[in-house]
Amino acid sequence: MGHPDALFLSKRSQTLRICSSIRIRASKIIPCVSKKLTLLTRDYMSTTAAMRTSVSQLYVAMFGRAPDAAGLDFWTGLLGAGQSVTQIADTMFGVAPARNYFPDGSSNEQIIASFYLNVLGRTADAEGLAFWTTKLNTAGATPGSVIAEMVDVIAHYTGTNAAGITSANLFNNRAEAAQFYGENGGSLANATAVLAGVTKDDASVLQARVLHKQESIGAIDAGGYSEIVIGSLSGDVAISNVLDGSTLRLLTGSMDYDIDVALLDASGTADDLRVYLPGSSMYNYANLHLEGFERLQLVSESTQRWFTETVRLGDSDLEFISVVGTGHLYYVQSEADLVDASAFSGSDFSAGTAAGTRVVGSSGADKLTAVGSGWLEGRGGDDILSAGGRVTVVGGAGKDSFNVGGPASALEYVTIEDFTIGSDKLYMSSLVTDWKSLGQQYPIPHHGTWNSTPIILGAGATFQAYLDAAAASSATYQLYAELNWFRFGGSAYMVVNNAWWSPTFDERDHVVKFTGMIDLSQLSYDTGTAAFT
Repeated sequence: MGHPDALFLSKRSQTLRICSSIRIRASKIIPCVSKKLTLLTRDYMSTTAAMRTSVSQLYVAMFGRAPDAAGLDFWTGLLGAGQSVTQIADTMFGVAPARNYFPDGSSNEQIIASFYLNVLGRTADAEGLAFWTTKLNTAGATPGSVIAEMVDVIAHYTGTNAAGITSANLFNNRAEAAQFYGENGGSLANATAVLAGVTKDDASVLQARVLHKQESIGAIDAGGYSEIVIGSLSGDVAISNVLDGSTLRLLTGSMDYDIDVALLDASGTADDLRVYLPGSSMYNYANLHLEGFERLQLVSESTQRWFTETVRLGDSDLEFISVVGTGHLYYVQSEADLVDASAFSGSDFSAGTAAGTRVVGSSGADKLTAVGSGWLEGRGGDDILSAGGRVTVVGGAGKDSFNVGGPASALEYVTIEDFTIGSDKLYMSSLVTDWKSLGQQYPIPHHGTWNSTPIILGAGATFQAYLDAAAASSATYQLYAELNWFRFGGSAYMVVNNAWWSPTFDERDHVVKFTGMIDLSQLSYDTGTAAFT
């Protein structure tokens, strides 16, 4: 017999059996066969997305919440082991969480009315209420079996009834949000809240995947969400169960607190995290410690013309970092294998690097800085490349400017791989003492004297011997610094002798390496700017 409400047209009759005993009315106890339930995970049986959909739908209909990850595995495991959806519905109706929608002592009519109100989001019409109550009153019917049939009808509704369309959209959106939550490590703690904002509008499903934390401190379980929004920080934050491909949005930064982010499943080899940096003030700081992620994208968004972003990544074991967005100054401290700044459109980008870290720019003109012990590659364009420590610099195509900073000792110095005399420029002002700064008697900037003739020692001379020779003053009394050079081991070296009174290379002196046997004697030196051309 057909149902007058266009929303519900029964599509089948079923043979049903219930697996738990529960008092529905004071006068009626539905018998069952007691059964011990054993947790079955996806590791031990074949389950499908369709099975997880069925279980998620029953969670919404029976419990009014999304499944937590363990619960989804459990009930889906029973389906995979051979139980029917109706059997699962019977069992679920008998457990405590179902009492939120269907209290003990509810009549059959009250059960149907509760389904309409809580699951479909509307009061039952008289004909619909009577139709489904009659079904539940039929011999052999159980609340679980009828609710399973109602779920099946609403989930596949194709009618034109306005109320039916609205209810179907609401239910299916809640079921979709619930399934995503359960499939992606969702916890019991947020299983109800995750559905609170889901409506008949499809956009609400995506919004349900966003976890908002306005005042953040302590532990945050991000299981079941694909985006985490962090407001103000009042202490260290530890975010766990984060999905591969998730987004973390920081609305405010802090240099005082750490944000630990741990991946839900660290067994992958190319797990991604996207972090949107605050850009909310002139100076923004983010101290991130990432566990389990191999790839990170840093995105800077700000309406301010001048602002800085500083990101410290500690011991995060990253392989790849890409940097997107703007900033007057953007500083990243990381031990990642590759830092890609090719999509950075701000004015300055700098990185603190470890051995093996490569910082690369775009095919256009870049202004990049690297310190530490990695590589800095300008690639194409007329780049401004600054380096300090043991960084190796590659300018690439274009007319590049190299700024060399300290420290640049006998054991730690910058290496320039492809310096081209005649087109590239070299700036040494941070290494050479400007004697103007020492007193008014030196009113004109003076960054030393360049000796273009190479130092040549006898066969078998050591590298240290060359350094000492280059650091020894060529005059009895030399007021200004001296810059000398030599070739050794297939490369050229420039030495800055700041301590004219010392006969050997010491901590006040600096060295720069040029890969290849290039002829530095062709360089011209501007003592006012410490620039070689």
